[in-house]
Amino acid sequence: AAMPLGSAVGLAGLRKAYDGGATKKTGESGGVARPPEEPPEEQEEDADQPEDGHRRPAQAAGSAAAGEAAAGPQDYTALTDEWDDIEARTDEIRAKEEKDRGKIRTQDDILQKPISWHEVHQWLLQEVTIDPAVLEQFKKEEVFETSCISCMGRRRCLSDVPGLDRKLWKDKDLVLFLKATDFDFNQPIHFRMLRTAYMKLTRNKVCPSIGVHWEVMGFQHTDPRTDLNRSGGILNVLHLFFMFAHHFDIL
Repeated sequence: AAMPLGSAVGLAGLRKAYDGGATKKTGESGGVARPPEEPPEEQEEDADQPEDGHRRPAQAAGSAAAGEAAAGPQDYTALTDEWDDIEARTDEIRAKEEKDRGKIRTQDDILQKPISWHEVHQWLLQEVTIDPAVLEQFKKEEVFETSCISCMGRRRCLSDVPGLDRKLWKDKDLVLFLKATDFDFNQPIHFRMLRTAYMKLTRNKVCPSIGVHWEVMGFQHTDPRTDLNRSGGILNVLHLFFMFAHHFDIL
């Protein structure tokens, strides 16, 4: 019995896809195509797994493709989740940038920002760590003092303060430590204290670390470290800033 031409072509296409064989068609005379011949028995035997247990390359490739197809949905889901996370973080960063558009970042402007006495006080209480080795120089240095009651004088080390309450000894060590600490432009707190005092006193908004503008405040040179670190160190700046913050009218 003859079958429609379209059915024969469909079977031929399937046969060609799976077996790779050529599809034999009948002539065009009757306009009818016979169904493809059955494959030889030896081809069916070859399709089976060999006795040595090894698969043919085409068979192994088909198995690998099937494995990839099986794992495909899971990999696609993981990849989709990863991209969704990246997209969410990108949107968060973009929203933050839009919010901060036109603003100067704090870390870039920290030296330009005036400092308050509250910040300086917190720095003294929380960030300044007294180094006992630095205080040794005051214990080795002696001073001679006389009393108005007695003509006889006595020697004492510079770190000792006669009659000082023991509760204040830690504060005394802090003062001596600050006296021995050099003023340093690389320390933001140091520069901000001196810069804030200069800007408020002169009402200038530009204050480089080195320049003739420091002579307006009474420094002898263009580099204030020359005067500050000769004696007193950062304690000099701290005294100036305290007077500026609490007694601005007398400056």
